[in-house]
Amino acid sequence: MDGLHARLKAIAKDGEIREYVMSHYLLLYARFDATIYLLSIRHHRQLSFDFQSLWAAKP
Repeated sequence: MDGLHARLKAIAKDGEIREYVMSHYLLLYARFDATIYLLSIRHHRQLSFDFQSLWAAKP
């Protein structure tokens, strides 16, 4: 998750990553000022957000 925070700060200094926990789901979203971007929805049985498989590593 630290890599995600670093990428977010590179885009906008006021951006935040937030999680919203529901009874069976976990929502991950980014907030920039008044705009919200939904990043992922996971069922509670899924262990984590796997961003490494989504983004190529920098050389």
